[in-house]
Amino acid sequence: DYNRAIKINPDFAVAYVDRGNIYQSQGRFDEAISDYNKALELHPRNALIYYFMGNAYYMKKRFDNAISDYSDAIDINPEFAVAYQNRGSAYFIKGDYQKAISDYSKALKLNPDDAVIYTSRGMAYLSEKDYQKALEEFNKAIELNPEYANAYINRGTCYNHIHQINKAAADYKKALELNPGSALNKKMTKYIELAASGWNFQNPYRYPVPDGQASYIQDSGPAGYGGGGYTGLKN
Repeated sequence: DYNRAIKINPDFAVAYVDRGNIYQSQGRFDEAISDYNKALELHPRNALIYYFMGNAYYMKKRFDNAISDYSDAIDINPEFAVAYQNRGSAYFIKGDYQKAISDYSKALKLNPDDAVIYTSRGMAYLSEKDYQKALEEFNKAIELNPEYANAYINRGTCYNHIHQINKAAADYKKALELNPGSALNKKMTKYIELAASGWNFQNPYRYPVPDGQASYIQDSGPAGYGGGGYTGLKN
Protein backbone atom coordinates (compact mmCIF):
# COMPACT_ATOMS: atom_id res chain seq x y z
CA ASP A 1 0.00 0.00 0.00
CA TYR A 2 1.79 3.12 -1.27
CA ASN A 3 -0.38 5.49 0.78
CA ARG A 4 0.66 3.71 3.95
CA ALA A 5 4.30 3.57 2.87
CA ILE A 6 4.33 7.33 2.24
CA LYS A 7 2.63 8.01 5.57
CA ILE A 8 5.31 6.00 7.35
CA ASN A 9 8.14 7.52 5.30
CA PRO A 10 7.26 10.80 3.53
CA ASP A 11 10.69 10.72 1.83
CA PHE A 12 10.04 7.38 0.11
CA ALA A 13 10.50 8.54 -3.51
CA VAL A 14 9.85 5.12 -5.08
CA ALA A 15 6.40 5.03 -3.48
CA TYR A 16 5.50 8.40 -4.97
CA VAL A 17 6.61 7.28 -8.43
CA ASP A 18 4.84 3.93 -8.30
CA ARG A 19 1.68 5.52 -6.94
CA GLY A 20 1.94 8.11 -9.70
CA ASN A 21 2.15 5.34 -12.28
CA ILE A 22 -0.97 3.73 -10.83
CA TYR A 23 -2.81 7.06 -10.94
CA GLN A 24 -1.70 7.49 -14.55
CA SER A 25 -2.97 4.03 -15.53
CA GLN A 26 -6.33 5.04 -14.03
CA GLY A 27 -6.44 8.29 -16.00
CA ARG A 28 -5.89 10.38 -12.85
CA PHE A 29 -3.20 12.47 -14.48
CA ASP A 30 -3.18 15.47 -12.15
CA GLU A 31 -2.65 13.22 -9.15
CA ALA A 32 0.08 11.37 -11.02
CA ILE A 33 1.86 14.63 -11.84
CA SER A 34 1.64 15.71 -8.22
CA ASP A 35 3.32 12.50 -7.09
CA TYR A 36 6.03 12.75 -9.75
CA ASN A 37 6.79 16.29 -8.61
CA LYS A 38 7.13 15.09 -5.03
CA ALA A 39 9.51 12.36 -6.19
CA LEU A 40 11.55 14.93 -8.14
CA GLU A 41 11.92 17.05 -5.02
CA LEU A 42 13.68 14.05 -3.51
CA HIS A 43 15.51 12.90 -6.67
CA PRO A 44 15.78 15.87 -9.06
CA ARG A 45 18.15 14.12 -11.49
CA ASN A 46 16.06 11.07 -12.33
CA ALA A 47 15.31 10.86 -16.05
CA LEU A 48 12.56 8.26 -15.71
CA ILE A 49 10.47 10.44 -13.42
CA TYR A 50 10.58 13.29 -15.94
CA TYR A 51 9.66 10.77 -18.63
CA PHE A 52 6.66 9.45 -16.68
CA MET A 53 5.51 13.00 -16.00
CA GLY A 54 5.92 13.84 -19.68
CA ASN A 55 3.61 10.93 -20.50
CA ALA A 56 1.00 12.25 -18.07
CA TYR A 57 1.09 15.71 -19.66
CA TYR A 58 0.95 14.08 -23.11
CA MET A 59 -2.25 12.28 -22.16
CA LYS A 60 -3.67 15.58 -20.88
CA LYS A 61 -2.84 17.08 -24.31
CA ARG A 62 -0.55 19.60 -22.66
CA PHE A 63 2.14 19.01 -25.22
CA ASP A 64 4.41 21.93 -24.34
CA ASN A 65 4.67 20.58 -20.79
CA ALA A 66 5.28 17.09 -22.13
CA ILE A 67 8.06 18.36 -24.40
CA SER A 68 9.66 20.16 -21.48
CA ASP A 69 9.66 17.03 -19.33
CA TYR A 70 10.94 14.78 -22.13
CA SER A 71 13.69 17.34 -22.73
CA ASP A 72 14.69 17.21 -19.07
CA ALA A 73 14.78 13.41 -19.26
CA ILE A 74 17.01 13.60 -22.35
CA ASP A 75 19.32 16.16 -20.73
CA ILE A 76 19.87 13.72 -17.88
CA ASN A 77 20.08 10.64 -20.11
CA PRO A 78 20.99 11.49 -23.73
CA GLU A 79 20.47 7.84 -24.74
CA PHE A 80 16.84 7.68 -23.61
CA ALA A 81 15.35 6.48 -26.92
CA VAL A 82 11.68 6.47 -25.93
CA ALA A 83 11.93 10.03 -24.60
CA TYR A 84 13.10 11.18 -28.05
CA GLN A 85 10.28 9.14 -29.59
CA ASN A 86 7.57 10.65 -27.42
CA ARG A 87 8.95 14.17 -27.71
CA GLY A 88 8.86 13.64 -31.47
CA SER A 89 5.21 12.60 -31.24
CA ALA A 90 4.39 15.70 -29.21
CA TYR A 91 6.10 17.87 -31.83
CA PHE A 92 4.18 16.02 -34.54
CA ILE A 93 0.83 16.74 -32.92
CA LYS A 94 1.83 20.42 -32.62
CA GLY A 95 2.59 20.45 -36.36
CA ASP A 96 6.36 20.91 -35.98
CA TYR A 97 7.24 18.11 -38.37
CA GLN A 98 10.92 18.90 -38.77
CA LYS A 99 11.53 18.67 -35.03
CA ALA A 100 9.48 15.48 -34.98
CA ILE A 101 11.63 13.98 -37.74
CA SER A 102 14.79 15.00 -35.87
CA ASP A 103 13.64 13.31 -32.66
CA TYR A 104 12.44 10.17 -34.43
CA SER A 105 15.82 9.97 -36.16
CA LYS A 106 17.62 10.20 -32.81
CA ALA A 107 15.34 7.51 -31.39
CA LEU A 108 16.09 5.23 -34.36
CA LYS A 109 19.84 5.60 -33.89
CA LEU A 110 19.33 4.18 -30.41
CA ASN A 111 16.59 1.70 -31.34
CA PRO A 112 17.01 0.90 -35.05
CA ASP A 113 14.59 -2.03 -35.23
CA ASP A 114 11.44 -0.28 -34.01
CA ALA A 115 8.67 -0.38 -36.62
CA VAL A 116 6.55 2.12 -34.69
CA ILE A 117 9.22 4.81 -34.87
CA TYR A 118 9.69 4.29 -38.61
CA THR A 119 5.93 4.61 -39.04
CA SER A 120 5.89 7.78 -36.96
CA ARG A 121 8.74 9.32 -38.95
CA GLY A 122 6.94 8.30 -42.13
CA MET A 123 3.85 10.22 -41.03
CA ALA A 124 5.97 13.29 -40.39
CA TYR A 125 7.41 13.04 -43.92
CA LEU A 126 3.89 12.49 -45.27
CA SER A 127 2.70 15.62 -43.48
CA GLU A 128 5.59 17.46 -45.14
CA LYS A 129 4.39 16.06 -48.50
CA ASP A 130 7.67 14.17 -48.97
CA TYR A 131 5.89 11.09 -50.27
CA GLN A 132 8.96 9.17 -51.41
CA LYS A 133 10.62 9.36 -48.00
CA ALA A 134 7.33 8.52 -46.33
CA LEU A 135 6.98 5.37 -48.44
CA GLU A 136 10.53 4.33 -47.57
CA GLU A 137 9.70 4.66 -43.87
CA PHE A 138 6.48 2.68 -44.10
CA ASN A 139 8.16 -0.02 -46.18
CA LYS A 140 10.88 -0.35 -43.55
CA ALA A 141 8.30 -0.55 -40.77
CA ILE A 142 6.47 -3.35 -42.58
CA GLU A 143 9.76 -5.15 -43.25
CA LEU A 144 10.51 -5.06 -39.53
CA ASN A 145 6.98 -5.99 -38.45
CA PRO A 146 4.69 -7.39 -41.17
CA GLU A 147 1.86 -7.63 -38.62
CA TYR A 148 1.83 -3.91 -37.75
CA ALA A 149 -1.55 -2.71 -39.06
CA ASN A 150 -0.84 0.99 -38.57
CA ALA A 151 2.07 0.85 -41.00
CA TYR A 152 -0.26 -0.45 -43.71
CA ILE A 153 -2.86 2.22 -42.92
CA ASN A 154 -0.28 4.96 -43.18
CA ARG A 155 1.32 3.55 -46.33
CA GLY A 156 -2.15 3.31 -47.84
CA THR A 157 -2.69 6.97 -47.01
CA CYS A 158 0.59 7.79 -48.73
CA TYR A 159 -0.35 5.81 -51.84
CA ASN A 160 -3.68 7.62 -51.86
CA HIS A 161 -1.92 10.99 -51.88
CA ILE A 162 0.11 10.01 -54.95
CA HIS A 163 -3.01 8.59 -56.69
CA GLN A 164 -1.96 4.93 -56.54
CA ILE A 165 -5.46 3.85 -55.67
CA ASN A 166 -5.14 0.08 -56.03
CA LYS A 167 -2.04 -0.01 -53.84
CA ALA A 168 -3.81 2.11 -51.25
CA ALA A 169 -6.81 -0.21 -51.29
CA ALA A 170 -4.56 -3.26 -50.93
CA ASP A 171 -2.89 -1.74 -47.87
CA TYR A 172 -6.22 -0.85 -46.28
CA LYS A 173 -7.44 -4.39 -46.91
CA LYS A 174 -4.35 -5.80 -45.22
CA ALA A 175 -4.78 -3.42 -42.28
CA LEU A 176 -8.38 -4.56 -41.83
CA GLU A 177 -7.29 -8.20 -41.86
CA LEU A 178 -4.75 -7.47 -39.13
CA ASN A 179 -6.99 -5.20 -37.09
CA PRO A 180 -10.67 -5.63 -37.98
CA GLY A 181 -11.67 -3.47 -35.02
CA SER A 182 -9.88 -0.38 -36.30
CA ALA A 183 -11.62 2.93 -35.67
CA LEU A 184 -11.02 3.67 -39.36
CA ASN A 185 -12.80 0.49 -40.51
CA LYS A 186 -15.75 2.18 -42.23
CA LYS A 187 -13.66 4.64 -44.21
CA MET A 188 -11.17 2.01 -45.32
CA THR A 189 -13.91 -0.46 -46.29
CA LYS A 190 -15.68 2.21 -48.37
CA TYR A 191 -12.42 3.12 -50.08
CA ILE A 192 -11.74 -0.54 -50.94
CA GLU A 193 -15.25 -0.95 -52.36
CA LEU A 194 -14.96 2.15 -54.54
CA ALA A 195 -11.51 1.17 -55.80
CA ALA A 196 -12.82 -2.31 -56.74
CA SER A 197 -15.78 -0.79 -58.60
CA GLY A 198 -13.50 1.25 -60.85
CA TRP A 199 -14.60 4.53 -59.32
CA ASN A 200 -13.04 7.52 -61.10
CA PHE A 201 -11.29 9.35 -58.26
CA GLN A 202 -11.20 12.90 -59.55
CA ASN A 203 -9.27 14.03 -56.50
CA PRO A 204 -8.23 10.82 -54.77
CA TYR A 205 -6.36 12.27 -51.83
CA ARG A 206 -9.57 13.94 -50.66
CA TYR A 207 -11.73 10.83 -50.81
CA PRO A 208 -12.80 8.96 -47.68
CA VAL A 209 -9.38 7.81 -46.66
CA PRO A 210 -8.19 8.88 -43.22
CA ASP A 211 -6.06 11.98 -43.48
CA GLY A 212 -2.50 12.10 -42.17
CA GLN A 213 -3.38 13.27 -38.69
CA ALA A 214 -6.27 10.82 -38.28
CA SER A 215 -4.29 7.81 -39.43
CA TYR A 216 -1.37 8.60 -37.19
CA ILE A 217 -2.18 6.13 -34.45
CA GLN A 218 0.08 6.23 -31.43
CA ASP A 219 -1.34 3.06 -29.90
CA SER A 220 -3.63 4.96 -27.48
CA GLY A 221 -0.91 7.13 -26.01
CA PRO A 222 2.79 7.86 -25.95
CA ALA A 223 5.22 4.98 -26.25
CA GLY A 224 5.77 3.32 -22.90
CA TYR A 225 2.65 4.99 -21.54
CA GLY A 226 1.74 3.98 -18.00
CA GLY A 227 5.26 3.57 -16.75
CA GLY A 228 6.48 0.69 -14.70
CA GLY A 229 7.91 -0.17 -11.33
CA TYR A 230 11.57 0.47 -12.12
CA THR A 231 12.77 4.02 -11.48
CA GLY A 232 16.46 3.57 -10.75
CA LEU A 233 15.91 4.97 -7.25
CA LYS A 234 17.67 3.45 -4.26
CA ASN A 235 15.19 4.07 -1.49
